Amino acid sequence: MVSKERLGGFVDGTIAVVMTIMLLEIHVLDSGSLKEFLHENVVYLIAYVLSFIYVTTSWFNQQYMLTKTETVTRHIYIATIKWLLSLSMLPVLAAWTGATINIFHNFGIDNDNVSFDVYFVGSILCTNDQGLY
Repeated sequence: MVSKERLGGFVDGTIAVVMTIMLLEIHVLDSGSLKEFLHENVVYLIAYVLSFIYVTTSWFNQQYMLTKTETVTRHIYIATIKWLLSLSMLPVLAAWTGATINIFHNFGIDNDNVSFDVYFVGSILCTNDQGLY
């Protein structure tokens, strides 16, 4: 099977790509106005910060679990790959949430879009395999 070091390196690389994609979704405006920038990006920035905290925390937990593991079994490998698959959806869900929720219209309460619900469910799915080690 795969060594702990190789699996940890693969996870590190995947996390780096996920975090880079999340950062690239922030739209920089030509006007240079901070007020306009925040108005256009506030929902995505909130989703980005929450996703960033989740990604870094889950990465740390995964690395800690790997240090406690003697060998990588098939079960650990499959659980890690499933976790990375669900985690790689966070940039898409964060971008969708940021693009569809208008927080400035009634604080987004009357929004008919389901993007926040999908983002929430997606983040819950990312935690699904964390307890399998």
